[in-house]
Amino acid sequence: MLPAPESVDAAVVYEPVFTQLMSLTMLVDSERYDGLDDWVLKVTNQMSAEIHNQHRLLFSWFWMDSLVNVVERGEATQSFNAYISAIEAYNPIMLRNKLFEQMTHSTHTAVGSDYRL
Repeated sequence: MLPAPESVDAAVVYEPVFTQLMSLTMLVDSERYDGLDDWVLKVTNQMSAEIHNQHRLLFSWFWMDSLVNVVERGEATQSFNAYISAIEAYNPIMLRNKLFEQMTHSTHTAVGSDYRL
């Protein structure tokens, strides 16, 4: 008989921005997956080809960690509106540079995984 495993204390943190960005990520390749909620298919079908391509580019190249980590965790990641406000407050050049920095150090993005600096 095997001994019972030791108990482990764990904490679960709900991060609204991460959850919402992950939901938006599902719109990129919704046709590849079965069992997605109806809203995913409805939104994907309502996107124009141009918007769908822009969305695919954004989420394929920057992926989640780049988009989440472009702002400091805390108040700016407690709601999607606060997140958007934090991004809007950036100087566009500084935002671009921060996104590229996140992108090149991520293991998930196309650049981060294929062209590590």
